[in-house]
Amino acid sequence: MTRRNAKLRRANRELTETLRVAMAQIQRLTTQNHHLRSALEAASQVSQLDPRSQGHEESESIARSMRTMEPMRDDVSPNKVILAVSKAIEAKFDRGDWVELGILTDTRDVVEGHGRLLRSLNWNDPDYHGNIFDVVPDILGQRKKRGGETVFESLSVVEEFLGLPEWLRTHDPALHADLYGGQETHENATDDLQAAAQQLGLRDVDEHAARIRLGMRDDPPLAIGAAKELLETVFKAILGLEGTGKETKLDLPDLAKKVNITLGLDDQGIRGDEPGARQRRGVLKGLNSIVNGIGEIRNEGFGTGHGVYGRPELDVATARLVVTAASAAATFYVEAYAAADEHDLTASTGELGL
Repeated sequence: MTRRNAKLRRANRELTETLRVAMAQIQRLTTQNHHLRSALEAASQVSQLDPRSQGHEESESIARSMRTMEPMRDDVSPNKVILAVSKAIEAKFDRGDWVELGILTDTRDVVEGHGRLLRSLNWNDPDYHGNIFDVVPDILGQRKKRGGETVFESLSVVEEFLGLPEWLRTHDPALHADLYGGQETHENATDDLQAAAQQLGLRDVDEHAARIRLGMRDDPPLAIGAAKELLETVFKAILGLEGTGKETKLDLPDLAKKVNITLGLDDQGIRGDEPGARQRRGVLKGLNSIVNGIGEIRNEGFGTGHGVYGRPELDVATARLVVTAASAAATFYVEAYAAADEHDLTASTGELGL
């Protein structure tokens, strides 16, 4: 009877392990499907401005989900990422969790091949802490890019599996602030842009802002491509160029020039004599150079939008500059568009004697 019970317990453990592996495989496929859907959404390059257009509700839902994500700072130290992940793992994991995460990140061989990791966990040995630090860089997919920059290819999978931001916020607020808080970057810029765009009903802006948020952490070429498309969307919305007809096929510099004229920001425009108008035109010349540069960077293959084999890599600092500049330019033009509408309404009201 004792032998039979031992055999049953062993079979039960094996079945439990098999079920864990199966659940991990399902979770991995679910995660891959989510990333594939995001990639397909990014590749669709929707430019229709009509909020009633087909697929708009789904795109808006994706954009909302992207806005709720808590993005990790771009300037965070790689060692602090490893520290945060290691702390959360030590506090939360059992053997099954290790196997599951190993499957999700294609590092099960690293987890089970470490001579002491799982053994020290099972026996609560004092070297377990150090063993976690041995394997976490491999689980994160740590590698060096050209120029010595450290990247973690599996960071988003690990963050989601651990619930890392939420765990840090509760258990290590200081480390949470180091990784996730207190930074003025493209997230803040896109927040301001979205707030301004929503007031005017420019709903497609949300979609591009969501891609920028996703891309700056996981896929800089996507963020650069989305930055150019963001400007094109804003310019076409201001000019009333809906759809994909021949009249919409304008280069970014041509769109910017037409928008400046439409909003009365040129020398002969209705706002040409306002206080500060001359200085503003000087700033706009620099802004237009930036807009042109964004288009050129994308067209040279550094951003998505053209099929490129052997895509060149752009350093993160320049990619962040492109995204931040595009967001700032788009925000200015959306707010100038709103101001022009108010000016027209005030003028019409005055003519009617109201």
